Amino acid sequence: LVAYLEILFNKSLLPSYGEASAYIKKIVGLGAVDGILGKSSYSVDGFCLQKDEKIIKKLKNMSNFI
Repeated sequence: LVAYLEILFNKSLLPSYGEASAYIKKIVGLGAVDGILGKSSYSVDGFCLQKDEKIIKKLKNMSNFI
C-alpha cells in the first residue's frame, strides 16, 4: 500500500532499510515480539532482517524511490 502511495504522490514514504532495522532493534530492546514467531527476535512477521531488507528494496524499486 505504501509503495503504491509513493507512486501516486511521487514522494518517498517507505523507511530506508537502515531506518527500519534500527527501529526493529530499538523496539525489540524494549520488549517487542515478532507477531508471527511470538517471541522477541530481530525479525518482521517471521522474516529475518536480511529478508526484510530485500523486501524493502523491492518495494522501493517498484516505486522508483531507491
